Amino acid sequence: MDNPNRRNPKAYLRFGLIALIASIVATWALYGQPDSPTPNTEASDLSPVTSLLLILVLLLLSAFFSMAESALTSIRHSWVRMLTEQKHRLAPYLAAFKSEPSRFLSTVQVGLNIVAFLASAVAATNLAEPLHTLLRPIETAIGINLYGFSVAFVAILTAFANVVIGETVPRSIAITHAERVALAVIVPITLFDRIFWLPIVLVNALTRAILKLFGIQMMRLAPIVSEEELRVLVEAGEEQGVIEEQEKEMIQSIFEFTDTIAREVMTPRVDIKAAPTTAAPQEIIKLIRETGHTRIPIYEGSLDNIIGIIHAKDLLRYCETGGKFSLHEVLRPAFFVPESKRVVELLQEMRRQRTHLAILQDEYGGTSGLVTLEDLVEEIVGEIQDEYDVEPESRVETLPDGSLLIDAKLHLDDASELLGVTLESEEFDTLGGYVFGQLGHQPAEGEAVRVDGWILRVHAIEGHRIRTVLATRVAEEPPPNSDAAVEGVIK
Repeated sequence: MDNPNRRNPKAYLRFGLIALIASIVATWALYGQPDSPTPNTEASDLSPVTSLLLILVLLLLSAFFSMAESALTSIRHSWVRMLTEQKHRLAPYLAAFKSEPSRFLSTVQVGLNIVAFLASAVAATNLAEPLHTLLRPIETAIGINLYGFSVAFVAILTAFANVVIGETVPRSIAITHAERVALAVIVPITLFDRIFWLPIVLVNALTRAILKLFGIQMMRLAPIVSEEELRVLVEAGEEQGVIEEQEKEMIQSIFEFTDTIAREVMTPRVDIKAAPTTAAPQEIIKLIRETGHTRIPIYEGSLDNIIGIIHAKDLLRYCETGGKFSLHEVLRPAFFVPESKRVVELLQEMRRQRTHLAILQDEYGGTSGLVTLEDLVEEIVGEIQDEYDVEPESRVETLPDGSLLIDAKLHLDDASELLGVTLESEEFDTLGGYVFGQLGHQPAEGEAVRVDGWILRVHAIEGHRIRTVLATRVAEEPPPNSDAAVEGVIK
């Protein structure tokens, strides 16, 4: 979209062109008639007042074409589509402009140049002589013919008026009210295009030939808006109060959603709550009560061999009837996907499959984790808490000395935001995994790494996993040549 505060190079180019023409005309007026010591001073066909009114009308026409150009190039494709869906009577004309913008812009440029030429011609032929008459006393006093100066002055003044009245002001108005102006000008512009179709076709043909000569394609208006441009618009909308902070976060989550893979949002294998095929109904019911999960994976032998999913509702039927329970009869098929699958594709597949749980597999076919439909939705709308979920605040505990005790399963992006630093890793998605990767070996309690003013210390270990990390801010960075600075590891 054009910026109303940005200078229009076409307007100033037109101003310079008219000034050049005026200078040529002035030179011809002074020296082009050697046999006549003074220029032709016959009365003009139009009176000065009539000429001024005609020039004003031409300036208004220039303003119309300028408004049309700025408004039509500023309207959005989405707005035109909306008008088309609403069957607005002007929608076909606007759609025609969007489908062939170069032709309509040639129409506008032809109109602008015709008007600018006529305005300068009227001014030079009808106002130069009255001005020359006013300057006669000065001309007599200095002994220099001022007719050429009169022609140049009138032409340049007309060009300046055209830049202000016919270009800058109307463009600013059109950009501010692009949609209203576009609706007002599209029919006259279309009519002008049909009347002057021959010169417009010639201009377009010549333009294409020149562009083809230099290997340049014809202009295409309103390209697809990039993600970065949309992000900037969202930020600006929040700053201006048009978009709430929660709305901004949700929009940003949608952008990130398309780049997220299932492994980044999964419940890892070590945290999967599953039951073996040998489990009794009472054991599965107990697991459901303890976890609050309504779907429990059932495996045979190990988690790498999940054979299905059992739903709590199926067990309720068993409890109601009290009959013989057959696990294989109530098992629902498991939905397997690779852990590298993009979540936007996974969401679509889960909707098609009408399943709420997907088992993720690594490249070797082993179970790496699971993803629920709730996990995917939370990536857009944020955490959805129910009575069984752990409160997000419990993942971070602020200690009296100001240090932070952090759940090692906290996602690396959330940890980066919490600490105000950039924690990046291609192999790990959690804070615990990041610390493990920095250490490079099986961690022991008390080992730590230094990252951008923070010491991340292994606080507690469960089995071979880091359970909690103690983050302590340090006032000063280590000396540049120290081992801590080089390796980032504190023994």
